[in-house]
Amino acid sequence: MIGFITNVLEDTQVECLLYYVKFYNDDMVFWKIGVTTRSIHKRFGSDEYIKYNYNLSKNNLYYTKMDAYNCFKMEQEILRAHKENRVIIDIPNFKSTECFSTDIFKEQKDFDEFTNRVL
Repeated sequence: MIGFITNVLEDTQVECLLYYVKFYNDDMVFWKIGVTTRSIHKRFGSDEYIKYNYNLSKNNLYYTKMDAYNCFKMEQEILRAHKENRVIIDIPNFKSTECFSTDIFKEQKDFDEFTNRVL
C-alpha cells in the first residue's frame, strides 16, 4: 500500500475503485475493503486465490469509482467506523489488515449510503 500511496494518491485525477468483497472457502469467510486502480477481476483473478480455493462472491461485491485520494480517505473511514469487526487475514500468499469478520454492508445500498454520507 505504501507504493500506492506515494505514487497514486499524489495525483488526485487518478480514478480508482473502492471495493468491498466477500471471500470464502470451506474453512473461513471474510469481507475485505480496498482500493485499486485495476478492475476487480484483474485485482483478484490471479492463481494465488484460486490455488487456495478462495472464492470471490459476486453477490457480495460492492464498489464505487472516485479519485484516488477520496478512495483512500473513505477506506480509512470505513476501517475506523467498523474497527470492532476487523480481523487480520494471514494465509499463504495473502495477508491483509483491511478485512472484517462480519458483513458490515449487507447490500450495495448500505455501501452507497455510507460512502455518500461520509463524502
